[in-house]
Amino acid sequence: MKAALPTSTRFVSWLALGLVLVVAAGTCLAEAAGDTAGEASAPVLGYLPEGTETAPDLPTYRLPGPKPEGDIPDPETLEEMGAVVGSIKILRGDIFDLENPKENYKLYRLANRLHRKTRSHVVEEYLLFKPGDRYSRYAIEETERILRAQRYLFDAEVRPIRFHDNQVDLVVLTRDVWTLTASASFGRSGGENDTRFELQDSNFLGTGKEVLIERLSDVDRTSSRFGYRDPNVLGSRARLEAIYSDNSDGTFQKLEIERPFFSLETHWSAGGEYVADDRVDSFYRLGKVNGKFRHSETFFEIRGGVSRGLKNGFSRRWLEGFTFERDRFEATSAPLPPGIELADRTLAYPWIGYQRLENRFLKTQDLNRIGRTEDLNIGQRFEVRLGWSSPVFGGDENLAILGARYGTGFEPGEGRLFLFDSYVSGRFGGDGAENTLVGASARLHWRDWGRHTFYAYLGFDLAENLDPERQLLLGGDTGLRGYPLRYQSGDRRALLTLEQRFFTPWHPFRLAYIGAAVFFDIGQVWSSEGDKSDDLGALSNLGLGLRISPSRSGLGSVLHLDVAFPLAGDPSIDKVQFLVMTRDSF
Repeated sequence: MKAALPTSTRFVSWLALGLVLVVAAGTCLAEAAGDTAGEASAPVLGYLPEGTETAPDLPTYRLPGPKPEGDIPDPETLEEMGAVVGSIKILRGDIFDLENPKENYKLYRLANRLHRKTRSHVVEEYLLFKPGDRYSRYAIEETERILRAQRYLFDAEVRPIRFHDNQVDLVVLTRDVWTLTASASFGRSGGENDTRFELQDSNFLGTGKEVLIERLSDVDRTSSRFGYRDPNVLGSRARLEAIYSDNSDGTFQKLEIERPFFSLETHWSAGGEYVADDRVDSFYRLGKVNGKFRHSETFFEIRGGVSRGLKNGFSRRWLEGFTFERDRFEATSAPLPPGIELADRTLAYPWIGYQRLENRFLKTQDLNRIGRTEDLNIGQRFEVRLGWSSPVFGGDENLAILGARYGTGFEPGEGRLFLFDSYVSGRFGGDGAENTLVGASARLHWRDWGRHTFYAYLGFDLAENLDPERQLLLGGDTGLRGYPLRYQSGDRRALLTLEQRFFTPWHPFRLAYIGAAVFFDIGQVWSSEGDKSDDLGALSNLGLGLRISPSRSGLGSVLHLDVAFPLAGDPSIDKVQFLVMTRDSF
């Protein structure tokens, strides 16, 4: 059956505007793609217009360290000459740079003394090169990206400092952040509060290992959570993660150990994962709980993959594995909504998969964080997985299992960045498609005033024959910031966000950067069939807020303080929504 299209003229108008933005950017992208087709996949340094100042009082984008001695050829020439890596020196920076008068204070000196600096061998474990290896730009740049991805490091750089006898000596520079937190925090979104009491160290005693003890209370449950993560077990490339959570409505357990594809040149991976989650889930209607049920979920997977490494700018990986998924349901004292029937389900299937990743990285600043070097792969990223669940393997029935993703990005012009992502997933059997989801999103970042950015997001999701316990939702916690959380539900969803972002060099107490945003959201979830009595049409809101991006903390998130004003919908909802939350991006 065809989906019923929303009839709101305003909704259609704003979607049309979003499509115009996407098409306009896409036109530029096609030209850009034509200009660069066939070129080597080299990292890009850009996105900020040339000459833009970025917090000039801080050594944020180039770590302090030794200066090169004598003449050193550029990286391209070193590769052509067949130069080899000579000595490697690791210099680990403190949280505060005491050589900078603005940071040389008693409290900051004390913080440096109390902090256990990341150990040298921890940094060494991430290096993709060693003395005697051929000099490789890729290995240098990928190592920097891997190090910068660690939450306990603010920045990392690999710098050539000496060239002699066809050998290039390197220095690896890093800067630590404070990782031990004993905190109490409060958040609010969609009219609901959550509280968190936490003791966490993401770089325990400088070893790079993470320990977590947490007490969390939100709209769904109250949890006591314990976690441990080791990204380099016994100095190897294997990683381990263990989580146990004692919840007010059940328990959560997770154990994962894996030797991943840790770089684009990695030739194999192998691992396994086990998850047991016993909880009470809720159905929502106009932001209110409309029924509850107990949901016991068991997930187990073993997987592996092989690759020839990075060839002609792409890393291609063949994957295989076996997955077991079991869902069990029980009634609670809160009745289910009319027409909802939950049936136990077991899937057990071997699968094969394929990944194709392009090595085309953008190195930039002030994109998702303030004042930090960011790495973003804007190359093509494609992944597909196909499995077959059958009673032979322990499943309920014969079903094909499909999952696929595709993403890419372009720089259509100076100071402009366009990102596209899409996905499809579902099960297919004798009764047709089950639990099928298809979605796509486009994001545009446009530097309009120096380092400030105009941001646009347009996303669509379509569901077909969803499992009864699942809902497509939209509300204050999913992008429509002026409304209660989980406010609209259905099987079709669209969202457009327009936002002006302000990145400032204001760095109070040398602890956090401050930014701001003014935003407009419009979206709708609707049903293609069935009950449409709750269809309120397109909902929209205006808002503004502050962004606080810590520069000395390993939390790796941005604090959002927003005020949003709903422009449509049920007149009984609050006319002002206050949101306090942490997110991974601006």
